[in-house]
Amino acid sequence: MAVLLTGCAKKADWHQKMVLYFDTPDGPMTASSVIRVDFTGAIEWLGSMDGNHTDLTGEAVVADLGGRYLFALIEENAGPLIWLTMLREFDDVAGFKASTRKIKRQTEPLDVPRDLWPRLVTFEDIDDSASIQLVNPVDLTESFGPGYNIRRVTIQVTKEPISNGKIETVLAWWNELTTPIGGPRRPYADPLYAIGKWDFVKEDKS
Repeated sequence: MAVLLTGCAKKADWHQKMVLYFDTPDGPMTASSVIRVDFTGAIEWLGSMDGNHTDLTGEAVVADLGGRYLFALIEENAGPLIWLTMLREFDDVAGFKASTRKIKRQTEPLDVPRDLWPRLVTFEDIDDSASIQLVNPVDLTESFGPGYNIRRVTIQVTKEPISNGKIETVLAWWNELTTPIGGPRRPYADPLYAIGKWDFVKEDKS
């Protein structure tokens, strides 16, 4: 039996820049990354709606904080993050599908609400993938010592190129790793369970 397509998918893409603003013992600094978001809107099949979908290309924000690195992971909400931020900022934001044109015009930075900040990690030993640790975003001193703080995180649409290559440069073991980052034997309840290379780098699927 043929299934009737009663609507068509809405497609859009943009380059999305995230910037982390830090206070450090040596003064303010920033770290940023640009990812490409490929959005496919809902398709109507016999009156039911298939969910929105985003494919991402790019890599996590990498910040060198006094010789120890912080990474802002690319996770599930990274694709619609600018839209989720706009929902908090403006009164006239529609659904994700209906807002893609407005998103693409958002070239001025928006402050990302703290509860939408990406998950942050570091490595106790940068040469050992199993030494990965979560970073408390409201208290960087736990991981990096006194004087370090994240003041704000911003997001915007940009024409800058997609970020690539820095992760492989910083993590010397990157190309040889075949197990989950953090090791294969973490318990399921561990918040670092199943963190993989895909949380650091999203490869182009086209």
